Amino acid sequence: MVWVVFYTSRSSTGEPNQQYWGDPDNPIYLKDHWHISWSRDEAVKAHQDILEHYDVHVSGIAPIDPEYHYDWSDAEDERPEIVRCENGVGEWEISPLHDTFDIRQEAEQALKEVVLGDVKHKRLKRDVRVMLSAYLGDVEYWCKTHEIEGINNITSGTVEFSTIGQAEAYRDRIEAVLRELENE
Repeated sequence: MVWVVFYTSRSSTGEPNQQYWGDPDNPIYLKDHWHISWSRDEAVKAHQDILEHYDVHVSGIAPIDPEYHYDWSDAEDERPEIVRCENGVGEWEISPLHDTFDIRQEAEQALKEVVLGDVKHKRLKRDVRVMLSAYLGDVEYWCKTHEIEGINNITSGTVEFSTIGQAEAYRDRIEAVLRELENE
């Protein structure tokens, strides 16, 4: 399972257009951070390291898509299943894929790989869509509320822009990637 580690750090210094908390005359500047961990143990360790090294305003870890489900088409006839091969090429067949096998156990193993591969692919696509949608919201917010220096400060160099036009073009590219994922 994939986990997200997230936290908001606090600093007494920041940019005038940066998110802050507390007294406007003596603000505490906030900066959001997150990263992906590939196991709960890795996420817990990363979270503990963050708490030890940063002045944290809020933090946590969360699983991404903890629900495991089959997620094939609702049409029963499109779900893969093992059936007797009727054309004589083999004893068993995965329908509707038409993969044939002489031994039932080989067909069962192949079906398991097809189903798990499809589920993993669909879950990955869904996770990417969710993450990109959240990131798109951030980029849209930054483009509307920040000057270019503020955007570059927030992104900490992970992506750097010379003009607001470049940031807006980047936002448009994220939207295009999301549309393509939806249409795939």
